[in-house]
Amino acid sequence: MKKLVLSLLFAFFASSAFAADTLEVFAFLVQFKQEKTDNSLTTGDGTFGSDVKNKDAYSLDPVKMRNSASYWQKHFEFANNYFQAASGGKMAVKARIFPEASSGQTVYTLDKQIIDYNRTKKMKGEKTAEYDDARSRDYLSFIYDAVMKVHKSKNSPFEIPLPENPNTKRAYMIIHAGASRLVDGGSMGTDGADTPGDFMDIYVSNDAWEYLSPDSEFVAVKKLEKDSSMKKDSSVVTGLVLEKAAMDTLKTMMVVSETASQDGLNWGINGILVNQLGREMGMPNTYDVVKGISRLGYFDLMDFAGYSAGNGFMPALPNAWNRSYMGWSDVKVVRPTKGKSVSVDIAAAGSGLGTEIVKVPLSASEYLLIENRQRSWKKDGEISVVLGDASADSDTSMRSVVADSITYVFEDSICTDGKCKKNPHKAKGLILSLSSFDAGIPASGIAVWKVNEWYLRESLEYGIANYWGGDTLRDHQFGISLVEADGVLSIGKTFKNALGQDSYDYGSGTDLMPHKRYGKNGKFETVKAILPTGYANTKTTQGGYTGIKISVDVPEKARQEKTPNAFMGDSVINYAAPVIRVTVSVDDGSIEDSKFPRNVGLRTAVRGAVFVNNPEKEGEKLVVVGAEDGSMQVFDALGNPIVESDTALMVSKISNKKQEEEVPLYRVGPSYGPLVGMASDGDAVFSLHRGMMVKTVFRS
Repeated sequence: MKKLVLSLLFAFFASSAFAADTLEVFAFLVQFKQEKTDNSLTTGDGTFGSDVKNKDAYSLDPVKMRNSASYWQKHFEFANNYFQAASGGKMAVKARIFPEASSGQTVYTLDKQIIDYNRTKKMKGEKTAEYDDARSRDYLSFIYDAVMKVHKSKNSPFEIPLPENPNTKRAYMIIHAGASRLVDGGSMGTDGADTPGDFMDIYVSNDAWEYLSPDSEFVAVKKLEKDSSMKKDSSVVTGLVLEKAAMDTLKTMMVVSETASQDGLNWGINGILVNQLGREMGMPNTYDVVKGISRLGYFDLMDFAGYSAGNGFMPALPNAWNRSYMGWSDVKVVRPTKGKSVSVDIAAAGSGLGTEIVKVPLSASEYLLIENRQRSWKKDGEISVVLGDASADSDTSMRSVVADSITYVFEDSICTDGKCKKNPHKAKGLILSLSSFDAGIPASGIAVWKVNEWYLRESLEYGIANYWGGDTLRDHQFGISLVEADGVLSIGKTFKNALGQDSYDYGSGTDLMPHKRYGKNGKFETVKAILPTGYANTKTTQGGYTGIKISVDVPEKARQEKTPNAFMGDSVINYAAPVIRVTVSVDDGSIEDSKFPRNVGLRTAVRGAVFVNNPEKEGEKLVVVGAEDGSMQVFDALGNPIVESDTALMVSKISNKKQEEEVPLYRVGPSYGPLVGMASDGDAVFSLHRGMMVKTVFRS
């Protein structure tokens, strides 16, 4: 069986005939000083495998052997298979677990208990912000102590020379004893949470190092530029500088808990593992990191709901934007015009069956991405789950289930008509691979994403795609958002349940197309389109009307999936198929052969576009665009330039690969300094610059 499984996995990814990028992970098994008397504020006693109270409930990712290299190599095997599929064979993951057997150790043990790094209560008179800062400092002191313990051990992993292959990147991960606080409370949720001393899994980079004191040993320090608010010179930490280390500065650290299972609820570590690896590869968080609110739901790895799909055992694939941002998926750009719609057969994400992402420009900096998300890549809906145990040389087995029954693999209980019983079909051991890595998402169908590049250019610097914009903007401006097909815009919103507790929607089949649901007249209706208007629409962020319509054909031999809409309390039927045809059209307000929207290269001024008469064509207009630097460019009604390009700019594309594109400029006249405003009258443009008004006349 082992050879059969390996052959199957090779078939999944054999299409890659080039040198893939490789993330080489050095992972450190770190435990804490053992608690002589169990501390009730933490799970376990600080050592690996010490949460024995509910060990029989955890048949997946079992307690036994969590402190072994082979156990974690199996999890990295899942991660490698996952990223091979997500990237189309362009990204591989390999791991080396430390301490290695030759050192005579199995784990690194710290001198402090876990609770020493995670204070759970505010001190008297301490403000919430001060308390949060103190906890962050404690957490970074744990990272510091763990790194120093590893580095000062015999044969420090940090001294091993870096890879010579330019396609291979070295990264580091701490795997610590104890449970993730993500599902503290188990099936009871936050009402049952009782171990606030557990850690959350955090990717340490950039500003996070600032919580270490600049006076600490072995830290890289950056002096801050002094301003009026600073009474004296100040410095911040930017990473760790280790003696004799192969790298100059340790700038990032992935952190993963021994287990995500809590309070009898079996929860997988696969999700947070691949999420942390995704962050190290360059993908940003897509949830609201300030408020801790999901923004993209179950449909993206970089949202906590997405990496928790399939109870953490079957994390969702990265969404269309993340895969294109990483350079893993080719994007087909379509521009429909009046009377000329464009139809594209879109293959399931990660399947390699054809075009997987379609881009529809909405403006010069906003667009839609359309993709096909399928729980199974097979027409019959079958999903193959590869299972193994923690032993290094153990055989693997394969279990095949249909998509509608995938929960039988990982759920603790099966509920029917409000009655729940223990799941007798639940799998055991470790999940090593899947025939479809979207198996854990709630349903199958076409997902439409709205992408705002002017927002992303500001947010990506901080490793995030969506962030808290305050009470005014939080529901209106995002870097990436899902156009929820049912028109009920519930993902990312906070609701109250019957007990007055916060409640959230993480997505369901009603957010995808096509799906069938009960309509207002009490009859089933099939949702097959997203329109230019309505609650779920194709307008720009600022409400600009595009006229774009996205419609979906129900495949002739589509498989029907009946799935629950947990948030709305009803069920929905989705039409699933490995390839679905999508048609993009534009209403009669479009202009045939238009070059708009177009990138003009320079940052435009506020209200920096006006119309003037076209001297060459009576009755037509020219569009004059003013930039912040005071220069102006001019185009005809179709977006064609009417003057020769005088120069070109290299403009950075939003891409993890640091790509640039050449944008020609079609400027008229010189710049008279920063532009304040513009107006037009007939054939003239009046531009107000700082200190002068300029009149520009367009004549034949």
